[in-house]
Amino acid sequence: MIASFGLFLVLAFAGAFLAFGSEYRRRGINFAVAVWPWVVRVMVGGVAGVTAAKLTYRFRHWAEFVGSPADFLVSVQGDWWVGLAVAVLVVVLYRPGWRRLGLMDGLLLCCGVAGLFGALLFAMFEDPGHIGLHGFNFYGALIAGTAAFLYINRRHGIGLLTALDIGSPGMMLAYAVGRLGCHFSGDGDWGIANFRVRPAWLGWLPDWAWAWRYPHNSVRQGEYIPGCSGGYCTRLVHGVWPTPLYEAVVCLGLFGVLWAVRRRIVRPGLLFALYAVMNGCERFLVEMIRVTPRYEVWGLRVSQAQVIAVGLVVIGTFLFLRVKWIALFFVLLPVNGRSQSGVRRDTMISRFFQRDTGWIASDGCISIPLSDRRVLWMMGDSYIDNYNKARGTVGCLFQVRNSALLQPLGDWRPSATSTLVGSGPSGFLRNDPRDSHLLWPTGGWQVGDTVYVYANNIVNASGGLGFASGGSDFLARLRMPDLTPVGYDSLPWFNGAVFGLGFDNEEKGDYVYTWGSGAGISRAGSWWRGCCGLVRGHPGVSGTAAAGIRLLLIWRISARARRMGRMWQRWEPGMCSSARSSAWPATRERGSFCR
Repeated sequence: MIASFGLFLVLAFAGAFLAFGSEYRRRGINFAVAVWPWVVRVMVGGVAGVTAAKLTYRFRHWAEFVGSPADFLVSVQGDWWVGLAVAVLVVVLYRPGWRRLGLMDGLLLCCGVAGLFGALLFAMFEDPGHIGLHGFNFYGALIAGTAAFLYINRRHGIGLLTALDIGSPGMMLAYAVGRLGCHFSGDGDWGIANFRVRPAWLGWLPDWAWAWRYPHNSVRQGEYIPGCSGGYCTRLVHGVWPTPLYEAVVCLGLFGVLWAVRRRIVRPGLLFALYAVMNGCERFLVEMIRVTPRYEVWGLRVSQAQVIAVGLVVIGTFLFLRVKWIALFFVLLPVNGRSQSGVRRDTMISRFFQRDTGWIASDGCISIPLSDRRVLWMMGDSYIDNYNKARGTVGCLFQVRNSALLQPLGDWRPSATSTLVGSGPSGFLRNDPRDSHLLWPTGGWQVGDTVYVYANNIVNASGGLGFASGGSDFLARLRMPDLTPVGYDSLPWFNGAVFGLGFDNEEKGDYVYTWGSGAGISRAGSWWRGCCGLVRGHPGVSGTAAAGIRLLLIWRISARARRMGRMWQRWEPGMCSSARSSAWPATRERGSFCR
């Protein structure tokens, strides 16, 4: 029985591990968890102390250990003065350094340890005489583990509500699987006696799903089973409601609901609100037929779990009202095959750009993913170290014409990023010693140990906005991993068209695709000839339309070229069959190619 509980406990951790990891990956979040040295010392000391207490007690009471080793290992029996002395000695002498673990490994360690202590602590308050492997309290583990989870995420720039949303599906799944462990081990977490006659319409229901006597239960309650041998030979005198089984089935269904709507809910906190209300209602109702200690609260006899369940419902309801809960129903309604996800302000990413040192602000921001789990953010005109904290303002003029931020993938702490500005007012990218010539970076991609960044060629000019095109644009080459600029390839003249709006290097074949925009429609035909005929004219524009209409343009670059700036070629409509992608949905309007 204890073995079955341990099995489902492991499965619950595994399920939560996979669900949490999936949500982090979906949201593009990843960071290393730093474990403080004193935490490692306390953990190692605790393990050493418990081991010493158990081993010394084992040799002094060998008969008890042989008779029931599993019960002994999870009981409070042990030479705890010996264990305490060993634990203190280890904590004093052991001097580990900082430990940096991967995202999920670090969360599993920290939240698992916190949840274990929380489960035991709440179990002691609920029933002081019921301590051991089957004396855990789910809400104790939930509260302590959640506190550790939120603290770690907060330290890495992830907002409270976003972190709660990430964890909601995994918590529901772990709870459901854990309840299966309670049922199959018979850990005493069952319901009250069920003397009701099963209705005819439930005749298909197995006996063990209506009233179960939990034979071979791990807490050894009930009467002896004739002919049984071994350590677990009891069953309940009367059948009881198998409440752990009911909870497992219901919560697996609730997990399915959360998993199905998680992509459609965009408001932070709404997914957790749904979890809190559903879990709170489920637990409050099942407690009505469950064997558990009761307390007098305002004249009502309620269990500890019911009090916490009411708190969850209140918190969930408050969040629903805070985020206009009626939006929940709209996210379930498809429109033209897509959900009404809407547009929202992402608080976590917004905080990432709210800085008072290094890079402060700029008029452009495009990200380039790197192969070593970093992200390069390219900026245009930038304010650097020019923030007035007292007034909350920046100066009138920016300091450099371009800059960059280097971010560990998924780590949204401003302190985790470094600012790249180069030297002089021209900024990070500079291919001309004259300060009047500058580059404005846009998108880019990586091939091998080189990062390519499209850079608009700009010169200072009198009149207008104070700048003008300096001719053909450039492709800057940055060397990995330090991202030092090592060269600038001059690009072909695109007749005024501007690329760099995006790059796609994940298509089949040896090409990188880029798209940009250009102005002008040739009067000679329906193909736009300003850039050698790239995009078919918009159906609403006649052949005599005036110039100035901007159209989407797509070119491709050979990924094998030594100098990619010299290997650009237009992407003809006939190429759609060999490289068709959903990476640019804007081209799929009526009248465009690759329909």
